[in-house]
Amino acid sequence: MGDCQLRDGQGQTRHMHLVMVTYSLLMKQLQQGHAYDWAYQQLTTIGEVCRAMLRERLRTTMTWAINHVTEYAWSTERVMIHLNLVPNS
Repeated sequence: MGDCQLRDGQGQTRHMHLVMVTYSLLMKQLQQGHAYDWAYQQLTTIGEVCRAMLRERLRTTMTWAINHVTEYAWSTERVMIHLNLVPNS
């Protein structure tokens, strides 16, 4: 916590609570042997769970973006703005 850049002790406490909740949820997934249907392999470490969740989030986001470009004729720029990927000017 010495390198923590939060503004006050309450922020640090909240951050630690969120870290502990996240850790607990990931451990619960490991005890089940897999993290829902999208985990194509048995997950044995928290790192594997995090990477599997990242891959799934990326897959669903890309599927959404491709769908909106092809099915709804959204421009690439509109998709980028909707996903908040365009820097503020």
